[in-house]
Amino acid sequence: MFIDFLQTGENGKIPENGLKFYFYQRVFLRAAMRYKYVYMVFPRAYSKSFLSVLTLMIRCILYPRAKLFVASGGKEQSAGIIKEKVDELCTLVPALDREVDRRPG
Repeated sequence: MFIDFLQTGENGKIPENGLKFYFYQRVFLRAAMRYKYVYMVFPRAYSKSFLSVLTLMIRCILYPRAKLFVASGGKEQSAGIIKEKVDELCTLVPALDREVDRRPG
């Protein structure tokens, strides 16, 4: 609901080019935000990375100074995935772009 709130326009409706979730994606986000440890296994094309990065971004906004991490096969691989998904999310939800500090370091 937080993402829906961030992207609603003056009329309270999500724009056509906005981010619309399927029911199963909302369940994933709710579980990931509600519990400290979550273990889920999903098939390809479930948008696991996208939803995981979105969850991390929301947690960083709602819980300042939280210590969060991403695990992947290698350092470069996880950094590439995160950069790609953050850019995609900031394009879809412009309010998230204002929360990202893009200064070097």
